Amino acid sequence: MNISVVVPVYNSSDSLHLLVDEVGKVLPVVADAFELVLVNDGSPDQSWQVINELAGSHPWVRGIDLMRNYGQHNATLCGVREARYEVIITMDDDLQNPPHEIPKLLEKLTEGYDVVYGVSRKRQQAWWKTLASVFIKRAIAYVMGLQTVCDNGQLEQRERIQLHRKALWKTYHLALSDWAAENDVGLPFIPEYVEQSYHMFYLLMPNLEMRQKFIQYLRDLGIYSVFHYLPLHLSDMGKSYGGRPGDCPVTADVSDRLVRLPFHNGLTNSEQELAIEAILDFEF
Repeated sequence: MNISVVVPVYNSSDSLHLLVDEVGKVLPVVADAFELVLVNDGSPDQSWQVINELAGSHPWVRGIDLMRNYGQHNATLCGVREARYEVIITMDDDLQNPPHEIPKLLEKLTEGYDVVYGVSRKRQQAWWKTLASVFIKRAIAYVMGLQTVCDNGQLEQRERIQLHRKALWKTYHLALSDWAAENDVGLPFIPEYVEQSYHMFYLLMPNLEMRQKFIQYLRDLGIYSVFHYLPLHLSDMGKSYGGRPGDCPVTADVSDRLVRLPFHNGLTNSEQELAIEAILDFEF
């Protein structure tokens, strides 16, 4: 089994050496190949310097330095995206997630679970970290379609999830290719040399009016689709920096025509089939 351990780091220069020592005692025993990804979340202390030192003395330690403080959740996601191995363990930088508990998580994973969480009996942390943890857990629960998520100690098996998302993407593309060509609708194009993440599937409708009609049509059938994004230069912040209509015509055009189809790990094959049937029946 190959394992990546991802740790968001903030003002933890004093504890990083102990963290690496403890993780280094466990991973060689349970993994064939392993790495520790330390994501410095804009720490004002010496955390990044310590991470550099540890990466220089431990080949299995990797460091990522964010430009500013983006928050624990975003730092964790950054590390997960950069992880090299299929099994990912996330933990905090204060050793309140004991590395010696990792084998217990792996044992449950081998029983066929996609995600395993470790629950702390008693957690010592400041109120603001508790509040941040609540928001992170709720975000994870929403994305995964769960009623709740237990305490930190997240371990994910990406391969199975990614295979499902790949199947969803390919099913949409195969089922809608002829329909799209007949109705001047654009589909995602991925060059053969690119390995994509399969994180969404979109359509480029002929124009804004048709896009809005299509979204309302699906909504009336109980199928939720979204228009995806507002160009940054046309946002309130962008305008405050001088952004004007016409500055980025291609971006604005795509923004007007793009619509994202239902696409998430909890989407079943039958639900996708219903969405495809509805799309094929749409009248231009």
